[in-house]
Amino acid sequence: MKWLRKTRSSAEDGAKPKKDEWSEPGFHRPLGGMFFNLVPVFLASGFGLLFNVWLIPSVIFPFPEAMGYQNLNSQIFGVFFTLFDIGIGVALQRFIAEKNISNPRRSVDYIRFYIFFQVFTGLIQVSIIAIYVLWFLQGTTLSYAAWFFLVYSTIQVPGMLWVFNGALQGYQRFDKANLVAFLDTVIFENTTRVACILLGRWLGAQDPSFGEVMGAAAGSIVGVYLDDFVAAAISAHWLSPVIKKIDPTLRVWKLFIPRFDKQVVKDCFSFGARVIVPTLIWPAANFVSVYILLNWMPNYATYIGIFSLADLLSSLVYSFSLSLAPPVSEAWNNKKVALTKYYLARNYQWYALTGGFMAGLLVAGAPLLGLIAGPGFELVVPMLQYLTIFKFVDLFAIIHDSIYNGLGHPEWNILLVGVDQGIRLFITWLLLIPFPCGWLALVWALGLGRGVKWAIGYVALWKKYFHFKVNWWQSFGATFIAMGAELVVVFSLVYGIHPLLASVVGDLVSALVIILACIIIGPFFVFLPVYAIAGGWDDEALKVFERAVSLSGPSKGLARFLLVISKKFSKISRLHGKFQTDVTGVDEDIAALMAERAAKLGLMKE
Repeated sequence: MKWLRKTRSSAEDGAKPKKDEWSEPGFHRPLGGMFFNLVPVFLASGFGLLFNVWLIPSVIFPFPEAMGYQNLNSQIFGVFFTLFDIGIGVALQRFIAEKNISNPRRSVDYIRFYIFFQVFTGLIQVSIIAIYVLWFLQGTTLSYAAWFFLVYSTIQVPGMLWVFNGALQGYQRFDKANLVAFLDTVIFENTTRVACILLGRWLGAQDPSFGEVMGAAAGSIVGVYLDDFVAAAISAHWLSPVIKKIDPTLRVWKLFIPRFDKQVVKDCFSFGARVIVPTLIWPAANFVSVYILLNWMPNYATYIGIFSLADLLSSLVYSFSLSLAPPVSEAWNNKKVALTKYYLARNYQWYALTGGFMAGLLVAGAPLLGLIAGPGFELVVPMLQYLTIFKFVDLFAIIHDSIYNGLGHPEWNILLVGVDQGIRLFITWLLLIPFPCGWLALVWALGLGRGVKWAIGYVALWKKYFHFKVNWWQSFGATFIAMGAELVVVFSLVYGIHPLLASVVGDLVSALVIILACIIIGPFFVFLPVYAIAGGWDDEALKVFERAVSLSGPSKGLARFLLVISKKFSKISRLHGKFQTDVTGVDEDIAALMAERAAKLGLMKE
């Protein structure tokens, strides 16, 4: 074990930052933000498994049709809420990241405008929905959903609860932003949701005309909203020292004062108008899809409820995503092209790596997850396997979405999302009407457009803006080799060990034990070592890895362990360093950005 102690000591020495690493541009910041949540994510994986796969569908919310009712709300009103947002939320992060270099104090004005805009338009949205429900919905086929619509509309009041988290991302404090998102998703939302579902079931059971199922659906809708207030308070608390560094007189409560000029409004609406079209296409397609499904898919509510669980589980592929738009905006809009290219190349590598080992776990472990979900959710297994593959592909399409927003050219996403959703609607129609395929229409319609969207986004970015170089071996070659090894190990545990263990402790306990074993063995002792041996790392990538470890906070021990594994197996790999990522001009761009911001802050103090 001498190699472990030696490497660990080296990593510890290198992990001690001599300066505030969060203040220096570079890929270590978004990567460090991802690492910050490693321990919370893995500690919560067991809880999340019990909660979302067993407790909610089997005990608390055992009504697939009620899940379908809740999903119906978001799909019907998604286009309406997105229209009123006018892309301002995306503009917030884009301009904060840019102005934090060129004019730090001005970046605060964009937060002020967002708060004012969301509060004002939120009141309008709630009023419109109330009028629609009370005067126009009655007597229609959706009259049963009147209360659902009214309750769901309240999420737009005050409507700005995530502004502080968005600002943290804009300032690239991904450690704080990611931690708040994690706490909200795992703890706050689950707590309020369970409490409200149980209360809704009890109230519904008291009135047969409403019923327990309807009460559970209404309670779930309320529960997923109340937690946002807690998350907003924590985000505001962590944003306070960030804005004080810009202006010591600033306080969070002062952000609620609508103090901004016409240029801020013009910037947000100009950028937002280009962002809104692609963001509208998705909910608009959802609206059309719901119409098709309601009319041609028998037992739609039940299928969509099971699908929502599979969709939730497959979204674990996105668990370790990085926020790319703010650093790209900072680099590109301050004319640092080499740094922009570098961000894209490293993002490809890390999305492939993290998404790859999650995809392997989900595809191989799907039968056990279906077993835990219980009777009535058997279809979640094939749905989950299909969706996992599609979402792994979607990871790279998401990179291009973020790049275009960061470049200040979100209009390209109109084409990309239009292609994606056009294919989705065509496949939905094709697999429900001319060639009825039941639930397969849901998964194939959602997934087939993703690959085309990714390819078009890649080619357009390369031809129109800059000739970037994706390190294909680090991103896909080494990743697929590591995924293959992981699949062999996990399938062996699922089909070899599980039946033997289940005969002793029962199916449920055995499934939980095997899944926990897969989570520990799969990524740490199979995927990452094989990835390193296959030449997935170069020296510069490991250097950035090490810098990110110093920013990983409560996860530093685990992040350092991953670094140790990567370094050790890279040393014995004959392929290490054979496939290096181009870093020409990157250090020079970072130094220039730091010098420019220091000069601006110096002038402000004077």
